[in-house]
Amino acid sequence: MTAPYGYRLPEPRRIDWRRQADTAERAFLTNAFFLLAGDRQAENLDETVDLTATPDLVFIKLVALVGG
Repeated sequence: MTAPYGYRLPEPRRIDWRRQADTAERAFLTNAFFLLAGDRQAENLDETVDLTATPDLVFIKLVALVGG
């Protein structure tokens, strides 16, 4: 079922946040996506981002181009 801002599951289910966090960490470390905090790129996961000074965070997923 589609919702105005994404996909809605027919029935709620519990999400394992630890597993999701591990997956996101592996993806970051293998350059599957990168993170822009304001006007700079986060280089590692230990960096501190001041959300009061830099409220804009952008996650960019990298995908391979077909035929390129």
